[in-house]
Amino acid sequence: MNEMWEITAKGGFMMWPLYATAIACLFIIAERIQALWRFKRQEAEFLYMVPSHGLLEAARQSPSFAPARVIVEGEEAEATLAELAEVLEREIGRFLHALAAIYKGAPLMGLLGATLGIIKVFHKLSQQGLEQMEYFAGGISEVLITTATGLLIAIPALFFAFYLNGLLSRKISQYETLYLKGMKKGKARSAA
Repeated sequence: MNEMWEITAKGGFMMWPLYATAIACLFIIAERIQALWRFKRQEAEFLYMVPSHGLLEAARQSPSFAPARVIVEGEEAEATLAELAEVLEREIGRFLHALAAIYKGAPLMGLLGATLGIIKVFHKLSQQGLEQMEYFAGGISEVLITTATGLLIAIPALFFAFYLNGLLSRKISQYETLYLKGMKKGKARSAA
């Protein structure tokens, strides 16, 4: 714990916004993992019923699963596909914009902290002269703490946002295909 305070003191006041950003990032990732776990569990139950019950009946029996509710309430194919994409964006892609702000903003906050630290070092050097070069070397290592902290926050946020984006794209494609095939089979059954 003492080391944490030393790092914070060396990094300067920009460490506090970086800590707040890190906490927000951890909260978002934890919330999304929990939501994805719940989504995948409900989805597995729904998809298990589709082959035996048909798409509409499986959707009727899964009222707590948001894509299933859209399928049951859907009227026109194009509107239902658009609603499916919208629901999946809410279910899977929630907080994607916040993660983007974190992975874009954290390195900039770190860079700002480093720049302010370098300004402080040069100001101190201008007052004390070049005979204090050990302060310069120590000061540069200290100001890079904020840059490293910003990158340590941004990298996991970036990878998790890419994962969520990819998962969202795959799920939208999967549910569009599932819906169109299910509607085709439903029409074939009613015609027979």
